[in-house]
Amino acid sequence: MLQYRGTTQATLTQGGAVYNPDDLDLNTASVEELRKAYAFYHRAALYGAGQFKVKAHLEWVNPKTPIEWVKAIKSITITCERCKGTGEYSWGGTINGRPVHAGACYRCSGTGRQTMCDFRRNRGYDNHSVRRAFA
Repeated sequence: MLQYRGTTQATLTQGGAVYNPDDLDLNTASVEELRKAYAFYHRAALYGAGQFKVKAHLEWVNPKTPIEWVKAIKSITITCERCKGTGEYSWGGTINGRPVHAGACYRCSGTGRQTMCDFRRNRGYDNHSVRRAFA
């Protein structure tokens, strides 16, 4: 039986052994392990990028083998919607065309693009914020 330990960790436990999809060697992995890794990354991508962007990316890459499917889902990058690709998030009013409050965008780490690592980090942060708000 496969159990999830938490949304912020990529570790999955199965019979006491720790399974981490990031450490999976794609060339030696079985089809079953590749499917588990794909499902894990697919859920993270759906949370961060949305269904239509994930589907469009997979159609563009057009993977054929299970290894290609895992590589394709891990390679998704999108323009950050929070900062609109600038890497700097601003809020509040503006004075003479300049934002009053601005700083590096947390969602994309100031790069303007979100990757699989960003999706997973953001999901963990969002879950932590919800738990803290309702505690």
